[in-house]
Amino acid sequence: MIYMSLTKIGAILLVLTVLVVFGNIWFNIVEAVLNKFKSLFISNNNAQTWHEFPENTEKRKDK
Repeated sequence: MIYMSLTKIGAILLVLTVLVVFGNIWFNIVEAVLNKFKSLFISNNNAQTWHEFPENTEKRKDK
């Protein structure tokens, strides 16, 4: 029967944890860089909606 010692299992869990943490940090760095590029190249004007809902001038009556 094949079994792994606790040190091997701990080492594998440690490696997987490091990979997850590194992946999370890498994702956040890439997202920050992409957002910076977007803010540089895309104008931040308020986009007009293609459909404007009519204004409701009546006050809502609660119960």
